[in-house]
Amino acid sequence: QGDIKPTDIDQDLLESLMYTNHSSNPDLLIRTSGETRLSDFLLWQASSSITYFTPVLWPEFSIWHLLAGVFFYQRHQQSLDQLKKAGGQDVGGKGCQLDQLEQDTTVASLLGNWWSGGVKTE
Repeated sequence: QGDIKPTDIDQDLLESLMYTNHSSNPDLLIRTSGETRLSDFLLWQASSSITYFTPVLWPEFSIWHLLAGVFFYQRHQQSLDQLKKAGGQDVGGKGCQLDQLEQDTTVASLLGNWWSGGVKTE
């Protein structure tokens, strides 16, 4: 009939219905213009990506800015992998359980300030 039961709804079904279902999820998402939000852009797909925010506007974005994003990715990928692997287990030998708030705090501290002016807030 084409009807979907609530029990049929899972992550695989949602991913199959997205326009990006034939592409792999991005490893690095670069957001230009100094904005520190994604505006609902690729939220599902970028949930496990490294997100790099740069104050440079898109028309001025150059290969050097791209390389800065790649270096940022290289510095933070291992830490993100540790968080993914841990899934609430011991991270970095600290002997503690990570709940969602601690994971969010850890990710936020990994990201830090992306440029000398600090993180812009709205």
